[in-house]
Amino acid sequence: MPALSFAIKCPIEDLQSKEWPDLEALATAVLAEGDGSSVADANAGAGSAVVHEGIDCTKTGEVVTGPLYHTRCQINHEEIEVNHTEATVLEDDQYNLHPLIFYRLAKPLKKGSELPPIDLSKFYK
Repeated sequence: MPALSFAIKCPIEDLQSKEWPDLEALATAVLAEGDGSSVADANAGAGSAVVHEGIDCTKTGEVVTGPLYHTRCQINHEEIEVNHTEATVLEDDQYNLHPLIFYRLAKPLKKGSELPPIDLSKFYK
């Protein structure tokens, strides 16, 4: 699986016709390089889960380890940010009624980087 991809819980009508962000360019801009020199790279190489330092799971409140499922979007005129682990992304939470689109990150973000918000109105009616 690529280091950066999308994950959805609700089907998107006419998925192929939608204009999606360029994930390859985005990954180059925001994901940490994997040169093996960091603890995260060493852990990933050893089969251990990558730790997304400073990012807590919305459901459990614990630091996200392993793939991070992240979204930032507008819900009811308010910007929300939701972070999940591989284990919690499919569980019910306070945002379950909304059709969220997540970025799935297998690598940590570069220090000071953030992913752009997702405009849900472009994907759901």
